[in-house]
Amino acid sequence: MKTRTLCVVLLLTVAALGGCQKKIDLTFYNHTNTALPVRVTTPDDGTMTAGTIAGNGSMLNYTIRLATDGLPASCSAAVGVGTKTFTVTKDTKEHLWFHYTKKGLAGPMDKNAGVTVIQQTGEINAPGGTRMIID
Repeated sequence: MKTRTLCVVLLLTVAALGGCQKKIDLTFYNHTNTALPVRVTTPDDGTMTAGTIAGNGSMLNYTIRLATDGLPASCSAAVGVGTKTFTVTKDTKEHLWFHYTKKGLAGPMDKNAGVTVIQQTGEINAPGGTRMIID
């Protein structure tokens, strides 16, 4: 009887410790040439500075923790002037990705989501004018 009671108490303690928070890892990619500040806002902690992400494909990781009894929770991520709002539920994946390009902030998305970044590397100047071809 003592063993059974001890097991029940142990299981309840583990459930209480593990089930109180939802942990989500956020990864930010910067596809521009400029270093940018990253801010994350959650209902539990307010707006926090996650750091500065360097340019040219650099990435920054940041982890948020939310009380499970406060889910669903509205959160936002800001890179430079781009902001995305997202909702965290009990079913939200444990890792979300954001991509910042010259067009703004994209995300949150899965790791395997396709992101196309188009960069102009130069200009092609075609000769102008018209020509008359007589056959």
